[in-house]
Amino acid sequence: KDDRHFKNHKTMTELTIPANMRYIAGWMLMDCTALETINISSENKYFEYKGGVLYAKQANKNYNDTINGIDADPDEYGVVFARFNMGVVNLPTSVTTIHSYAFYNHQTLVNCVMPVGKLKKIEDYAFYGSSLRGMENLFGITSVEIPYGVTEIGYSAFMYCKNIHCVGLPNTLKKIGAQAFLETSLTDVHVPSSVEEIGYQPFGYARSKVNIYASPSLKAKIQEENNYQENTDPISGGGGAA
Repeated sequence: KDDRHFKNHKTMTELTIPANMRYIAGWMLMDCTALETINISSENKYFEYKGGVLYAKQANKNYNDTINGIDADPDEYGVVFARFNMGVVNLPTSVTTIHSYAFYNHQTLVNCVMPVGKLKKIEDYAFYGSSLRGMENLFGITSVEIPYGVTEIGYSAFMYCKNIHCVGLPNTLKKIGAQAFLETSLTDVHVPSSVEEIGYQPFGYARSKVNIYASPSLKAKIQEENNYQENTDPISGGGGAA
């Protein structure tokens, strides 16, 4: 019932998921930094735990979906929670969604290899505050590649990922949520023309030195959103995240 029941639990080392559980909220395991073992009942059809990652099947359908008559997607297979002592995570090709808070504040994460094709959504706060850096070249420049097939990047999905210098965005991308890459180390961003919806401050504040390469109309939209926030924040002058 309470989404945040286990939030910031610093001493829980083991979690057992019973046979009849089919939903774990995004907040539920946020910052459970001591969690090392997840046991799943052999009769549970909705969760899998392998390679230190908890996966949910059939859309992680929750109570509100049930009472509102929303059907679970039988093909959905999403990342719910990743252990905090892993440097590189290789997601299987069957993953369609990286759920909210899956890698939230993951301080030993170096790279998350995302599958091409089936992955469609990277939800809100998915990598927020993590040490994700992706691949690194000889000059120390790091790059995270969002694979072809992804259509949506959620609100603050990569916010405060300070180790990211470059990001590759696919031409399947339709939506970039507000503040998706705010407070990263991005210097240049190429935004594909496939993007139809983009939130405010997607890559930084108006004063940040991020070069945006996009179609004229899309670039104007991004600049408009950034300037709007800067001009209407009398306290900080356009500083903080919403």
